[in-house]
Amino acid sequence: MKIFLAQAYISSLKKIAKHNPQLLLKIKSKTKLFKENPNTPGLKLHKLTGARHNQWSFSVTTSESYLFMRMTVLCSSKLVNTKKYTRRMTFQQKLEVMVAKNNSLLCVGLDPDKAKIPSRFLKTKDWIVKFNTYIIEQTRELVCCYKPDIAFYEAYGIWGLEQLKKTLDVIPKAIPVLLDAKRGSVGHTALMYAKNVFDYWKADAATVNIFTGISGLEPFLSYGDKWSFAYIASSNRDGQEFQKAKLTSGDMLYEFMAKKVQALDQKNVGAIVPATDPEVLTRVRQIMPDRIFLIPGIGAQGGEVKTTIESAKNSKSKGIIVSVSRSILYAENPKLEAQKLRDEINQYR
Repeated sequence: MKIFLAQAYISSLKKIAKHNPQLLLKIKSKTKLFKENPNTPGLKLHKLTGARHNQWSFSVTTSESYLFMRMTVLCSSKLVNTKKYTRRMTFQQKLEVMVAKNNSLLCVGLDPDKAKIPSRFLKTKDWIVKFNTYIIEQTRELVCCYKPDIAFYEAYGIWGLEQLKKTLDVIPKAIPVLLDAKRGSVGHTALMYAKNVFDYWKADAATVNIFTGISGLEPFLSYGDKWSFAYIASSNRDGQEFQKAKLTSGDMLYEFMAKKVQALDQKNVGAIVPATDPEVLTRVRQIMPDRIFLIPGIGAQGGEVKTTIESAKNSKSKGIIVSVSRSILYAENPKLEAQKLRDEINQYR
């Protein structure tokens, strides 16, 4: 019989052994690579050193949908279903895997604008999916996540939402999806918004408008493996009229909102802070030393890479997702443009 080799949680080994007495639990440090399965990313077929000719193993890497620790589980009688002994990766875990794998803090926004898309993509019915697939193929080895803005799909009604669904199916499962939905409302309505983005769309993270209050954020945070990014300040320069309004406490509005979010016990919440205002970036990082920042505004909106990274990175040179859309999507060579921007970002990490 085949031997199933999985990287499993150490805490799960006793459970596996308890419910499967026939298992041979063993740490195997040396295996002889036999051949690789080309059809399944992250899945490799090995022949065990010194094993009989019918003893094989499958190894699942941390870049896929489930997170495994480095412990081997060997079964000589049947394949083991390890799904129930593992847990799904959180948004942060998936993000960290892709940041390391692609050496990237770059997030590409999948915001298809029909007026700007090259005409060769518009000849098919599913032109949005075709264009997005092209962008994904060009950038999948250069990004840490993708961020579709739902407005660019809702604009086309049901058909547009079907295009979003198909686009999400195209994105490699290992790459986290941050759905830019900008949802926010009173608690019972916010709960439905959260169910929509996380249960229906199955996004790994979402953007949330917290102007209705922290109670409108809580339903999103109840999804412990998902992340929510609260709007603290916008890359829209007109937004400063509101965001920098002085309150009686002496804080500007954006500072007050940042302090409210920072005070939350939940860790699965980040902040949206713009590259177009380094002063705001610096101040919010002071208030939120460890939260993840989603940073729009570089590229078409004029934010500077050097100033942005130096202002926003945390003490570990992490905690940043740089979101860029138009300057990559509509470039003559999206792959080259993404690579140039990724490398420029890395210069200042």
